[in-house]
Amino acid sequence: MIASGGQLCQHHCPVAHVAAEFPQLCEAETRVISQLVGTHVQRLATIAHGDGVCTTHIPNPQRILHQIDTARIDTVRTAS
Repeated sequence: MIASGGQLCQHHCPVAHVAAEFPQLCEAETRVISQLVGTHVQRLATIAHGDGVCTTHIPNPQRILHQIDTARIDTVRTAS
């Protein structure tokens, strides 16, 4: 973890050979990650572009983890 946030590192990409030709796949995945965590994220590296790992910067992950925990508690409450 770094002071301004955290990094999501993906060490395997099953579509790297396709994403090398169609970078829209990486862009779409970045948008999905952003929607899932509820904040803007920034792609730092991709296997499709020759990097050793796909890396996405997620700002302030503690806030996001708190939101996820809160959502889980709310889900448990509504299921009871």
